[in-house]
Amino acid sequence: MRSSRRSQPWVRSGEDDELAARRRRFRTQLTYRRDRFLRRTNLLGHLQDMAAAAIALAFLYIALVFLSPWPPLVTIRHVLAAPSCDFARLMALAPARQGEPGYWPQHDADRDGIACEPRRYPRRR
Repeated sequence: MRSSRRSQPWVRSGEDDELAARRRRFRTQLTYRRDRFLRRTNLLGHLQDMAAAAIALAFLYIALVFLSPWPPLVTIRHVLAAPSCDFARLMALAPARQGEPGYWPQHDADRDGIACEPRRYPRRR
């Protein structure tokens, strides 16, 4: 019996079995309560993250609908066309005149008001 108590760290020397059992139950309850608290706080953290993401998406949608002169999907395509003319062509917004969706000043090489113009190569003779 003495060797089995050494493998149980919650049993103190000279402690009777009933007190050791009460101590085990108490430690088990504490562990259960701690785990339940951690699960609850983890769930609340996830809910807060999801609520923050939903609020951010709502603000983005409001900005797209009310601040853009174009419909929301066209505005999204316009923003996605910003990196290069290849992206503008992929979004079917090229060539674009100034004031139209898909026009970005950095894509207008000759500054004539038309962005992502088709390349005109000289004819070969």
